[in-house]
Amino acid sequence: MVDVTVDTGSGFTAVGNPFPVDTTLGEIQFIGIAEFSSVQFMSDIAATASEYFWLEEGSASQGATGWYEADGETPAGDTVVAAGKGFLFNEQGTTTAITFSTPL
Repeated sequence: MVDVTVDTGSGFTAVGNPFPVDTTLGEIQFIGIAEFSSVQFMSDIAATASEYFWLEEGSASQGATGWYEADGETPAGDTVVAAGKGFLFNEQGTTTAITFSTPL
């Protein structure tokens, strides 16, 4: 197996964990991500079940740069992205390269 990278543009991109093992938001690399970009996990009826935001230390985040719940204070980097599960990525800048590292 090899790493899998998805290049995104501005706005929404559907992305999924391509490997047969769970990972976390913190283990996925988001290169070029703009602050306030988000990932949304959908419910069975296509509504947003949860949303997490990328915040930068010294700006919107009181803590370290990373993923946070909507309150801007609760870290969300340990949020599990199950094997084969998808999410919507909402890029607030121009482009992001999302890389899932091979589990092998």
